[in-house]
Amino acid sequence: MRAAPADGHPALRIADLTKSFGHTQVLRGVTFDVAPGEIHALLGVNGAGKSTLIKILAGVYDHDGGHIEVHGYRLDPRHGPGAARAAGIAFVHQDLGLVEDISVADNIALQLGFRRRFGLIDSTATSAQVAAVLEAVGADFTPERLVNSLSRDEQVLCALARALALEPRIVVLDEVSASLPKPEMERLATSLRAMRRGGAAFIYVTHRLDELAGLVDSVTVLRNGRQVVTAPVADLDHATLVRHIIGGDPPDSHPEPLPQAGGGQGTGAPRLVVRDLTTEALTHPVAFGVRPGEVLGICGLVGSGTRELARALGGGQPPTGGSVTLDGEPLPLGRPERLARHGCTFVPGDRQREGIVTGLGLRENFLPTRRAFGGWTRLGFRRPRRETRAVLQVGARFGVV
Repeated sequence: MRAAPADGHPALRIADLTKSFGHTQVLRGVTFDVAPGEIHALLGVNGAGKSTLIKILAGVYDHDGGHIEVHGYRLDPRHGPGAARAAGIAFVHQDLGLVEDISVADNIALQLGFRRRFGLIDSTATSAQVAAVLEAVGADFTPERLVNSLSRDEQVLCALARALALEPRIVVLDEVSASLPKPEMERLATSLRAMRRGGAAFIYVTHRLDELAGLVDSVTVLRNGRQVVTAPVADLDHATLVRHIIGGDPPDSHPEPLPQAGGGQGTGAPRLVVRDLTTEALTHPVAFGVRPGEVLGICGLVGSGTRELARALGGGQPPTGGSVTLDGEPLPLGRPERLARHGCTFVPGDRQREGIVTGLGLRENFLPTRRAFGGWTRLGFRRPRRETRAVLQVGARFGVV
């Protein structure tokens, strides 16, 4: 990573930045600096304006007022993604944007460029080049590994390596730690502390305040589009940060029990009964019952097995032991199509990669999930108007506009 020039300018200056969508003002005069080698946290609840600010930096949105400077050079208000890259700004988003079915080397070479020999791709030289980039971020996996074989923290390091391959001056990390358990987060923090020595500035967007100590130099808190505070992290304790973020005192750490949402529903014998369920990923038996009209919440830290349990009940993972019955009838776990015939459906946590087909429209995404739509044919031909009417009705039920 190339070091920033010692010209006295901050690596990044956000000056009186404003942005509106129609009559809604989402950024209201945000101002802060990030020095070379600094890790600067950007905090705030959902809707505070963090994502809008990041998209303005990336050139996805234009800003209405104020300006952005990178090492003293002012960006055009309509600079666009290409100009952001040319200015030395790199981004690692929460979804990482990796191609999971190809190798680490190919993912990074798509950004860095493939080494060539006699006009052909030189895989050996490309892997050696990528290995040097991986070493710089503290990754201990080989360039030949497929991305889908990496753990989540390894995938984050791969995305970081790809972003840093072009030696950016500013790196924006947009909630990359959201799904990392504590041990993997500590590994990422160690890599970031090492990378900052190269002179790059980091903007670190997170909701996890426990990550700040020992990693972050300063923080900016946004609330309702306004900059509430910018200060060194050492000057702000946890309670003060929470007050800045939510606009008041933190809630009582011992709240009253939550009222039952169903208003007294969920009585009678359980309809869904899970008995000693295990899978390859869920090694400890799980057992519970769900009554008619009841909503059961399953909670746990990342890595505790909650996601694996949901995938098993949704048919994505076959059981290795135990059973699940609905109204006394065994459910065919591991067979999603057969589960659907029993009225069981599944909404995955990673909706973009597992829940929808992003290249298709609403109608095409709705149709594969309803076998009844297959009856809307005549002489073997589809009936698009009837499909569209039904999709609009389903969308109206759930507020999809």
